[in-house]
This record gives sequence, C-alpha cells and structure tokens, in this order.
Amino acid sequence: MYTFAHNAFIEAEPTVTTMKVSVILPDDDALRFEHYCKSKGFKKSTLIVRLIREHIDSEHFAIQRSMLLDDQQRDQTSEVKKPNR
Repeated sequence: MYTFAHNAFIEAEPTVTTMKVSVILPDDDALRFEHYCKSKGFKKSTLIVRLIREHIDSEHFAIQRSMLLDDQQRDQTSEVKKPNR
C-alpha cells in the first residue's frame, strides 16, 4: 500500500487556504503513478491537485456561495468535533 498527503490550495474560499488530502493507492497503481510523474516531470502532489481540479471542472461543478457560508457558520458554532475521515 502507498500513502501520501498533500496540502491542496483551495481557490473557492479565500479564508481557507489549504486542505490536507491523503491518498491511498494499491501498490501497482502507486508504482505506475510514481513512474508517470517522474517521466513527465510532475511532483505527485501538484499532479493530484491538477487532476482533481480538471475532473471537477469537467463536471461543471461550482460551489454556491450560500452553501459555503452555511457550512462555515455550522462549523464555527458546532460544539461537537467532526470525525476525521
């Protein structure tokens, strides 16, 4: 198993600058990804951010500002800590 984490830049919300994302890949996929990044000159984290952004863009997904504000307000007033996933 192969694991790594990355601080991804979030453009949609100016008050949130980074989000940590952990990716777990099977050994075969991890090896293939590693070699792809080396052969193309990508840093793994940079390529993952690019792939996520391209996928979300291809789905034409956009955050509604009111949803984002509701989530922030709920997070700030919540006394129960959210579990890590």
